[in-house]
Amino acid sequence: MDIVKTDMTKAEEALKKAYPGDAYYYIGSTGGRLFKEGYEQAEKDCALTPEDIKVIFYLVRRLQYKYSDISGCFEEALELFNKARENEQA
Repeated sequence: MDIVKTDMTKAEEALKKAYPGDAYYYIGSTGGRLFKEGYEQAEKDCALTPEDIKVIFYLVRRLQYKYSDISGCFEEALELFNKARENEQA
């Protein structure tokens, strides 16, 4: 959650510049709340599910024979998983 605090601070600073004085308290506080809610929803939407882990596991097992170093296998499995995930969302 540290990234949320960092991003919230940056967003709050930007809102204070955009809406100086009392306007920030009327508009900026709402914008900050909406930013936080949107960020939290995005975290939920992007969270891995047990089904995602299963797919990644089988991708790694299928790709292991191609690589002498497991990190190459993980990188390719991640690329394949991300492409499949993007295609689902489109």
